[in-house]
Amino acid sequence: MPGVETRQHSQAFFNWYAEKFLAHALEFLRQSPTKLEIQVQINRLTQQIQFIIEIDRLKQVIRQTLLTDGSRRENSAEHSWHLAVMAIVLAEYAPEGVDIFHAIKMLLIHDLVENDAGDTFCYACAG
Repeated sequence: MPGVETRQHSQAFFNWYAEKFLAHALEFLRQSPTKLEIQVQINRLTQQIQFIIEIDRLKQVIRQTLLTDGSRRENSAEHSWHLAVMAIVLAEYAPEGVDIFHAIKMLLIHDLVENDAGDTFCYACAG
């Protein structure tokens, strides 16, 4: 089952990240924060790790479009990465005042919904 391996990889990543967080948390505790401050930081990090694991799932969403060499269909993670790099490379052609960093952030997250909805071709009659 391909999903099992991915979940195991994601769990290993979560465990590694949690270990790093604990080291950081110990340093934070030495500064005598309140219990509320500690809980807020733990909650924020937990949400961030969950988001990182969620975006990793984009690698499993196969899109309708082919790679430029036609060898296979791209996945959503590749698609988002490619668009973000294109924005960096072509930034000099953007109108003055365009916030390229904001555009890149939008390009990197624009297809997160595909984790649940899959890739729907723009001219599809249904879906």
